[in-house]
Amino acid sequence: MHAERQQDCFRNVARVLAPGGEFVIEAFVPDPADFDRDEQVHMRSVTEDSATIRLHQYDRAAQTFVRQTITFDRDGVHLAPFAMRYCWPDQIDELAGRAGLRLVARYADWHRQPFDDGSRSHISVYRR
Repeated sequence: MHAERQQDCFRNVARVLAPGGEFVIEAFVPDPADFDRDEQVHMRSVTEDSATIRLHQYDRAAQTFVRQTITFDRDGVHLAPFAMRYCWPDQIDELAGRAGLRLVARYADWHRQPFDDGSRSHISVYRR
């Protein structure tokens, strides 16, 4: 389902862009080491008054994860869920291409540093 919604986003952008218009996105580059197991638990913080942990559940085949940040404190238990589908830059390029957009520039950051194999994020510019 997430993949279809991402494709719909690119189609909708292409539909409203004037010819020659550009679409700029910022995204992280997934690190395969982050997905080396199905679940992860991270302690975020511990004080005398509270404890916060973060749990991840991965579905590598679907390229999705669900993250739950749980804080225990004097007021109770607080949940902060987050879910997403991640894509590598070439997969994002495919989404754009199917929507009629073409990549015209890619940078490692907003300062236009060159994008390379070590880049952990990217700014990509697509044109209709």
